[in-house]
Parts: sequence; structure tokens; C-alpha cells
Amino acid sequence: MLDEADSTSASDVAEPVKTRVFISYSRTDSTFTDRLANALSERGYVPDYDLSASDPANVDLGISAQDEWWQRLQLMIAAADMMVFVVSPGSVASKACDEEIACARGLGKRIIPILRRPIDFAKAPPRLSALNIKISFVNDDKEAFAIALNQLGIALDIDVDWYRESRRLTGLAVRWDTRGRPDDLLLATADVRAIGDLLERRPREAPEASRTLMEFRDKSRAKLDDENRRQRRIMRLMPNIV
Repeated sequence: MLDEADSTSASDVAEPVKTRVFISYSRTDSTFTDRLANALSERGYVPDYDLSASDPANVDLGISAQDEWWQRLQLMIAAADMMVFVVSPGSVASKACDEEIACARGLGKRIIPILRRPIDFAKAPPRLSALNIKISFVNDDKEAFAIALNQLGIALDIDVDWYRESRRLTGLAVRWDTRGRPDDLLLATADVRAIGDLLERRPREAPEASRTLMEFRDKSRAKLDDENRRQRRIMRLMPNIV
């Protein structure tokens, strides 16, 4: 029999951190995207996309009829640790997918392309030339789908802790930027150092940090430097205490 001191209640066990994945796709691939999202959810990921039904209240996932569509998508992309881009003739021709990829790149997100339907790469837009498509979901067979899903899971888990920290810090930068860049949302010393550490540890395959994040760091550092100068000035003006 276990002693009470040795027992651990369910409330004492921390919930595992789940990787949030934004899925960019064409509506012509909606059925496949639903299947993919369900499979990712079963494996412990949190899939986000505009028609997600994971949250009936549309608080964290999906887009309700009341949402401003593009603004909501931008928030979902910013909240994601990385993006999965479903490549097909429909998504290649989609302006919306173009905007989603541009948004993700601007935020320094990793983009993992998966091939859903064959495309003519010779006629593909330039944005696809930078994406190395190694995972194919062309075959709908259950076994083939499972193999591709395993490959995608491996890709999603590479350097995941770095991408989560990048998402956290970039999210703070986006909040500061969208609220008019107020001084009271600038970073404390610990997070300024965290950005420096993030940049030093950047994986070779990771995108460059977003311009907003760099400006956020620089403004935060300047504010901290100014506060330190003022504090030193005050200390110099204080009379000596005997």
C-alpha cells in the first residue's frame, strides 16, 4: 500500500504541452483537411483552421460568422507553433493561401508543406520554390495515410521547444504592435534576454526572426537602458548617508 506522501493526485500532474498547428488549405480539399485535423488531434496536436469544429464556441479554434475573417486568421496563425500547408492545384492558385503563407513567414513561423494532389511544379508560383515538399498524402489508403501522418508528426516535433518559445515571444511582439506599441507592453529584462537566447539557438532550418520581434526587443532594451541611466542619476544625486 502506498503512503499518502507517495501518492500523486491527478491535479498535481501537469498537462502535457500540445503543439498548435495552423493548417493552410484550399476549400477544394476540405474533406481531406478535416481528416488530417482529426488525425492530428488524436495524436495530441491542436489543429487550427478556418472550419475547425474542435471548439463549438469558436473561442480558441475556428472562425464564427461574427468574426472578421482575415483578422481572425492572422490571430490563429500567430497563436500557432507552426503551419502545415496542404499543397494542391486549388491551394497553389489560392490568394488566401498566399496571404496565409506570407503572414506566417512574416511572423517567423515554420511552414511544413504536404502534397495532397499533384501539381505542375514548372508552373507553380515562386513561393513554392522555397518549400521542400517531402511528405505526400496523395494516396487515401489507410496504411499510406498512416505512414504520411507519421512523417508529418516527426517533422512537427523537430525543434518544437524552440518554435514554442519563438511563438510565445513573437506573440508578445504582435500584441505590442497591434495595440499601438505602448511602453507599458515592452519587455522586462528576462524576456529581452530570452529573445537573445532564442536567436543564438535558432535552428539552421528555422526562418529568420520577424522584424516586429526585433523592433520589440530593441525598443524594450532601449527603455530598460533609459531606466537604468535614470536610476543611476538619482543615486548620484542622493546625499551621502553617514
